[in-house]
Amino acid sequence: MSEWRGLPSVDPLQRPMLLKAVPLVALVVLALWLLESPHLLVGRWDRIGMPMVSSVLLLATWAMHRRPAWSTPAMLCVLAASALYLQGIVFLNLFAPSPNHVYSLLSTAQFMPLFYLAAFAGFHRGAPLLCWLQYGLLVLQLGASMLFPPANEPTLLMQAKAGILLGQPTFILVLTFMVRLRRELAKQEREHHQGKERLLAMLSHDIRGPLQTMLTSVDLLAAKAQDAASVRAVQRLEAVAGQLDRHLRDLIAFNQLDSPDFSIEHRRYDLVALVAACCAQHEPQAQHQGLAWTTPPSTMPDDSNFPPTWHHAQGDPDRVRQVLDNLLLNALKYTPSGGITVSLQQEPARPGWARIDVRDTGPGINAEQQAHIFQPFVRLDDARRAGQDGSGLGLAIAARLTERLGGEIQVDSIPGQGSLFSLWLPLDCGP
Repeated sequence: MSEWRGLPSVDPLQRPMLLKAVPLVALVVLALWLLESPHLLVGRWDRIGMPMVSSVLLLATWAMHRRPAWSTPAMLCVLAASALYLQGIVFLNLFAPSPNHVYSLLSTAQFMPLFYLAAFAGFHRGAPLLCWLQYGLLVLQLGASMLFPPANEPTLLMQAKAGILLGQPTFILVLTFMVRLRRELAKQEREHHQGKERLLAMLSHDIRGPLQTMLTSVDLLAAKAQDAASVRAVQRLEAVAGQLDRHLRDLIAFNQLDSPDFSIEHRRYDLVALVAACCAQHEPQAQHQGLAWTTPPSTMPDDSNFPPTWHHAQGDPDRVRQVLDNLLLNALKYTPSGGITVSLQQEPARPGWARIDVRDTGPGINAEQQAHIFQPFVRLDDARRAGQDGSGLGLAIAARLTERLGGEIQVDSIPGQGSLFSLWLPLDCGP
């Protein structure tokens, strides 16, 4: 199910919008059905079709929320149910005409373009094909009825049929033009970003060469340092060189996130083992700072402390580790004493998701600063006063990557009591 090559495919960037729009449309359809049924305004097909469409839309929302990998088949089901309902209305007007069916066609005709809008909004490829297929079926039915109209057909109904046949291609063509324009703009953006990447690559090369020479010289000085003053001077040089290297890495990583060519891989990995390995990497630094370091209890593949799906998650382990690295580095940077606790959590209310908590005993973050902490180049006032080095990009990178992974990140902090960063990740985040 993770491969839909050559077929219509949901744009992952549009998934959050679909999770809001699809259930809203489902509720509107259900409300119309409930309002019109008592007044006998709906026909036999409406009494069946409207609840059917609403149910499919709600089930599709549940499927997309539970498993991002199900987004494409879920949206195809939405369009199939909508197309079936719309084609059924036209069919009944041709072969079982009645006042209710005429009312259904006239009232539904104005909403038919929403089908095309949903196709183009949800699918980054294959949308024109789906739209022209739907329109082609309408042409077969309405065209035949206009060539051989039934006796005493109302003029208003004939005008509605003509409006559908002549007006809907305009929607498809306009949407197709907008998509092509968006692709052209994306191409220009990609070219602009490639220019930025070349500039950063040149700066990186020109800076890292002297930086590497500096680090080599510092190592030689450290080997020859005898007195305490010389040792402290060498340590300051090492700190400054390391700070410059981290700033450069953060800047390059943040720039890559804005690249149109940036992509997320989808492969199986062990989330529990990944978290344990990441924690083990940073444990020496925590011990050096004299901090208590608490991590998940086990990493065995058959460990019963965690669901089996956590050992067979699907996503991009490198990007997940990058997010967790940034959260741990942030906790280590702002925790002068006390400890850091990393935990894996599961909640029955969100099956198919894992939550990674990073809790520290640092100075905490006030509510006003929490609203901006995931923005780029933002540093807390307490960090500036304490002389903490940093580019202000670590949490911004973590937030951007989490969004690309289809997850969520949030902070809960009380000044003077520490902070809790929670990372939510889907265990099956296929395309």
